[in-house]
Amino acid sequence: MVKNKKIILSIIFCVFVISYAIYQFLERNDDKFLWKKAYRFYVVNPTMDCIKKSVVDVGGNEVIEAGVDGVYVTMIELNNKSEKSSTLTSILPNSNIEISFSISMNKLDKNDENHINETLMKYRGLLEMNCR
Repeated sequence: MVKNKKIILSIIFCVFVISYAIYQFLERNDDKFLWKKAYRFYVVNPTMDCIKKSVVDVGGNEVIEAGVDGVYVTMIELNNKSEKSSTLTSILPNSNIEISFSISMNKLDKNDENHINETLMKYRGLLEMNCR
């Protein structure tokens, strides 16, 4: 009877140790397997010829399009099955241009936020320069 208890306790201990090791492995490799970031920026300009469809690689595949009425940024955060979104808006002075950015990612940190703001300012400047 005592021997059976020792065997059962040993099995429970082994299962616990293996489960904990798997948990630690997944935590450490979190960014590689579970949280892939994809940046997608869409820009369409149906009215102005000065902006063409373009694709650039800056930390991801970015497709830039132009539209009307200002600059508009949408961040979509996908976390397994739950979905969150937030929006930033900036108006281009003396212009009828709108840029839509949609970004899919699971973890937004300050670097991501800075990247979004830098990209927004970069294309805002280019649009102001090219579409006077």
